[in-house]
Amino acid sequence: MTIRTIIGGIAFSIFSVGSSHAQKLNLSVTLPSDTLKATSLSLSNELRNTDIRIPLTGNSVYKSAVIIPDKGFYQLENVGKVYLVPKNNLQVTSADMQTYSFKGKQAQENELLVKLALLRKQLLPENTTLLGIPTFTLLKQSVQEFLVTVATYKNAVAELVAPCSNLHFNELAIGDADSYSRVMLLGFGQTHELDSALYQQSKKFLEDPDSKRDPNFYLKSLRARVLPLYDGLLNEEDTEIIRKAYTDGFDLNNKTLLLNSPWYGRVLSAISFTDIPTDERTLHQSYAKKFEAIPTKFKDEQFAEEMRAQQGLDYLKFVKTIGGNVDEAYQKIGTFSLADSTKQRIEKAYLQLKKPTQL
Repeated sequence: MTIRTIIGGIAFSIFSVGSSHAQKLNLSVTLPSDTLKATSLSLSNELRNTDIRIPLTGNSVYKSAVIIPDKGFYQLENVGKVYLVPKNNLQVTSADMQTYSFKGKQAQENELLVKLALLRKQLLPENTTLLGIPTFTLLKQSVQEFLVTVATYKNAVAELVAPCSNLHFNELAIGDADSYSRVMLLGFGQTHELDSALYQQSKKFLEDPDSKRDPNFYLKSLRARVLPLYDGLLNEEDTEIIRKAYTDGFDLNNKTLLLNSPWYGRVLSAISFTDIPTDERTLHQSYAKKFEAIPTKFKDEQFAEEMRAQQGLDYLKFVKTIGGNVDEAYQKIGTFSLADSTKQRIEKAYLQLKKPTQL
């Protein structure tokens, strides 16, 4: 056996092992030329650190043989969420950028994703001004009414995907809907909660001079002033009901959802760091403690890095909420040890927070 043969065999073995999941598929996207002038489209999954450019090949067609790390959810620019499987080609066509048709082995799954997106907007929409919480209309619901709204949405998702025989897709779709619902529950509770107090107690909180020594006085007083404009505050019983609703039955070790649902990591982060309170007066020290605890709480590096991303994003949002210096917070986050992909996600959020908010 020659040296060349041996080296060739080793190279083939390495390539075969490395590409057991990362394999090609042909992706074609046809969009109306009169509304889109981009020379390429992005296919991404930031949870997998994947960002691929699909070039314009002519006649309003974007086409490429792409290599993806594994089957699952990806974000296709100007289209939305798509479900891709290595080796299974997909064609996407739209004449108006509003409706989309799909051809390929995963056509049914992607048609379902379009319907699932519409279902979410109809039954459990996210607030477009304050991300991560339900719409103002839903915030006016009582706790029990909102729990019914969440259950109705989750049941509708399960019913919609039930006819699909792709169990992996069904798991992702239902798991993503569950994680999204928990984020909305978390946002509902955080928006309404004020020391688990009723309205009269919140008024007392504002009038009491000692309240100014509370570590989160600014945020609590802001809630106390704003919430009575559209709803009452939650009492202790309601707060506990909401807490149980977004924590009970949550799988803390679901790597499939970690890599496919942007909502899963947010819930995991919220649940995992309740033992480390955030002090408004010493924010950097509070988040430094959380970052320091990550390696202890998460032995798997993929989970650990996602938690670094979530805590960095949470840091920025918290500072923005209390009217703090976002530039300073962004610089301090840069002092933590972060992967390049995590730095890019935090930078993207930072630039978004710098934009004026239209209330």
